[in-house]
Amino acid sequence: MHAYRSLAGISKASSSSPRASNSAAYRSLGASTSSSTTGRWLVKSEPSDYSIDALAREGTTVWDGVRNAQAQKHMKSMRVGDRCLFYHSSCAAIGVVGIAEVAREAYPEPGDASNKYVVVDLRFVSKLAHLVSLPALKADARLSGMVLLRQPRLSVQPVERAHFDIITGANAGGSSYFG
Repeated sequence: MHAYRSLAGISKASSSSPRASNSAAYRSLGASTSSSTTGRWLVKSEPSDYSIDALAREGTTVWDGVRNAQAQKHMKSMRVGDRCLFYHSSCAAIGVVGIAEVAREAYPEPGDASNKYVVVDLRFVSKLAHLVSLPALKADARLSGMVLLRQPRLSVQPVERAHFDIITGANAGGSSYFG
């Protein structure tokens, strides 16, 4: 599903218009609209192509190969410092496995002769202590509004801050999946 290339040259993720015209809509979905706010995203990768372990080893990677127009639009909205749930797809253990952050905002995809596609650089933040499986996400009523549950094939998608906080445990004192 995804074809990505790391900064070290290893291949890895797949899936447009400027976000300025839709800043209120993006803000409501968790995306940042200024440097003073931090957006929240979910990025998918097949671990056989690129895993959270590969990102942990490399530190930073180019998130390339994304072809879906909506996912490209989301990548153009990402800002440095935005946090991303790293999601393993098309494998035995599907779900959220870690956290990354945007290290470089959208720029033209290297090697794209059509000049239609952008990439972002992602930096490793942490691995979750335990997989937050897709069945667990679906079963938690607090997460019922997640884009992931409505558009499961979208490889880059916004995440509401409340949903991100539930999954990562950032909601001080509340229950979470973060170890």
